[in-house]
Amino acid sequence: MLVQFAEDGLVLGVEQNQELHDLVGNDGLRCRWGIPQTDIIVAYANWERDTAAWQTVKTDLIADGYVETSPFAVSSEMVGYDSAYRFREGVVHYASPGRFLGWVTAVQ
Repeated sequence: MLVQFAEDGLVLGVEQNQELHDLVGNDGLRCRWGIPQTDIIVAYANWERDTAAWQTVKTDLIADGYVETSPFAVSSEMVGYDSAYRFREGVVHYASPGRFLGWVTAVQ
């Protein structure tokens, strides 16, 4: 995925989403890619959680307006912003726009 981003002209930047930082904490990966001088931005994060912790995250996201798309995924498509979370094998994956989760080999 990251090689494809670089080949498509995206540049690694600093993730500035405080809510995402609070979810991931210091034990996960957060990155933000974008095309300079445009509003094209892709954010990705992953962090380890057990099934019970995922259920808590999922419940909180649904309360905030996300829609459950499977027992292991939620997504949100608000005007001007969309994102998705997917849980697989003890790891929560996040992407915004949500469609970029389809590029993540670990959730295939």
